[in-house]
Amino acid sequence: MTFASVNVNDVQQALSDMLRNWSALQDIASLTIENAERVNDSENNCPWIGIYCVGVEYPGRTIGMGQGMRYQRMQFWIVCQQQSTNSGMECAQRLEQLVQAANSAVLSDTSLGGTVDAVDEFRTEYPQWGKSAGGVYMQTAVTQFTAVTTVRAS
Repeated sequence: MTFASVNVNDVQQALSDMLRNWSALQDIASLTIENAERVNDSENNCPWIGIYCVGVEYPGRTIGMGQGMRYQRMQFWIVCQQQSTNSGMECAQRLEQLVQAANSAVLSDTSLGGTVDAVDEFRTEYPQWGKSAGGVYMQTAVTQFTAVTTVRAS
């Protein structure tokens, strides 16, 4: 019997499509959403979202061989960035609007377009704030979650 893992790029593309089609994100003017591209480092490219798969684990699920014998746990990051020329607080408010919209899209379809069984270990961190080299307030939030499915017989 041959087993096949889920194609991570298919899951990542489904996640990207979900975000692009989410109405609250479509309402944010000049938003750029990129999939597996270099992380943005310019306040001129904000608002910005980047989607990344940062790792995959295949822990054993049951004893024996057969369909579903292993989980496939894919860790994803959604990196959100926003800027403001006025203040850090305004930047934080804009960033939170972006984060809430992106997180709502994922939490509203935890099958990620039918590509996985569930989403687990969902959290958001805010690792970067302050002014950019150009003197513009720029802040980053990273939503991290694990998409879970099982390895299947092919």
